[in-house]
Amino acid sequence: MPDATLRSPHGTAGGRSTRFFSRSPDETLRFGRAIGRLARAGDVFALYGQLGSGKTHLVKGIAAGAGFRFEREVTSPSFVLVHEYRGRLPIYHFDAYRLRSGTQLFDIGCDEFFYGDGISIVEWADRVQEALPDGRLDIELRHAGESASLARRPCPPAGGQASWRTMLLTPRGARYEEILRALRKPCSKAKRLLQGRPGSEA
Repeated sequence: MPDATLRSPHGTAGGRSTRFFSRSPDETLRFGRAIGRLARAGDVFALYGQLGSGKTHLVKGIAAGAGFRFEREVTSPSFVLVHEYRGRLPIYHFDAYRLRSGTQLFDIGCDEFFYGDGISIVEWADRVQEALPDGRLDIELRHAGESASLARRPCPPAGGQASWRTMLLTPRGARYEEILRALRKPCSKAKRLLQGRPGSEA
């Protein structure tokens, strides 16, 4: 079980952060599905990470876990601000890559999405930080090479660390601490991910 005491760079009012390791895009998808199965109306997932860090794969998994059957149709909205998918509840997928501030999210009434009848997933959340609700689950994805603690791990499986990702989860509110506890459980669907005991964030 992870035993992390990391700090997320995206705000200060969060609970204890926990880092999970993914060895492949398929594992990132599976981890997303585990999150999606736990999701319920009003949940907000804020995703951080550079291009190619695995954000869209994680979104695909969350959408599938929340009941959206057409996983391959999940793509970054890019030229529109939000895509809606229909699973067991609505899934609102925001892409803030082209935004300069949260004002543009406020302009489309983001609160109606965040506090409505579905779940919201925001890619490039750092660009719209001021528009995000206080209660949310922050998920920061990184390439393996950006994590000093991963570099100290034993020799990785075939394919090398280039295909590895780290996912730092920071719960902001009791609801998201509940989700993170479920993901930490040994019986969780996330068990197949490598879970380390990082000491400090790179």
